[in-house]
Amino acid sequence: MTPRDIPALQSAMDRMFSGLTNGREKPSVDAVEFWADVLAPWTIEVIRMAMSAHARIPSTGRTLPIPADIVAQIKAMTER
Repeated sequence: MTPRDIPALQSAMDRMFSGLTNGREKPSVDAVEFWADVLAPWTIEVIRMAMSAHARIPSTGRTLPIPADIVAQIKAMTER
């Protein structure tokens, strides 16, 4: 991910937070910047796929992820 991908990450996180909290929560600017730092090694496309994977799994998709959850999804997707 590059710094110009941060608005796309913000949008993806907004959608995820909205969907998982029925619109009650929204990520802060600081949270998005933190996530961007943690997820910097991957492209925004991979990050979006990992977010979708997190939401589709019944055991994880009922709660908001932390960055490590998305990293775990990315690693699971790339180790196939």
